[in-house]
Amino acid sequence: MTSLKDHQYLKVRSQETGYFNMNYILNMLDWRRLNEDVESAEGVLTAADITADELKKAISVVNGLVQRGFTKNEAIALAGNMSVESRFKTDATDGRAVGLCQWQGDRLKALKAYAKSKGLEHTIMSVQLNFIKYEMKDYYLPYVQGVPKDLVYINSGTTSAPKYIKTRKELTKTSAESRNFENAVKGKTAVPDLTGSICDKVFRPTASLSHRDRRIANAVKISKTVG
Repeated sequence: MTSLKDHQYLKVRSQETGYFNMNYILNMLDWRRLNEDVESAEGVLTAADITADELKKAISVVNGLVQRGFTKNEAIALAGNMSVESRFKTDATDGRAVGLCQWQGDRLKALKAYAKSKGLEHTIMSVQLNFIKYEMKDYYLPYVQGVPKDLVYINSGTTSAPKYIKTRKELTKTSAESRNFENAVKGKTAVPDLTGSICDKVFRPTASLSHRDRRIANAVKISKTVG
């Protein structure tokens, strides 16, 4: 006979009485399988919160980011964060922030300027995916051998033949995002670790509203779907 520690109780509210009943008990392993739970660093079980339709969009986003130079796990971690930020809606907005990553302030201005430079709307999926690469990968690249340390490559395309070079003093605030991303993924390969670190260092949501564990749970589910 299993102990109480081996079970997860489901509290079901009765429509007739308005009280909670303890009539439904599932083995903990079954409960976790049903809800795709993952265990956070704090030991809290969090259920994945992503629909079948959103999973399809997540796969498309992951494939798009991989095609743009992100590793598969980096792309999955970014998608896990987007699942909470925007539900993969490129026009999602709360009145201030917009898009897959809920850009706002200077970053939103940069997204719109980037789209305008291409003659396209900033709410187009491919534009936002390209901007993610531009913001997090291209705008600031690590130094290459032989380049003075006070110079950085901007929008280089390749490390051996950059389009142009600027000094640190010439970098705008937007350039910080690629450094933030680089720091977020450094030394990390596992999806949960990447998702949490990208949440903390790139998306930087208000702690009380971050739903950090949900981001991780959704990323794990996306990872299982992508394979």
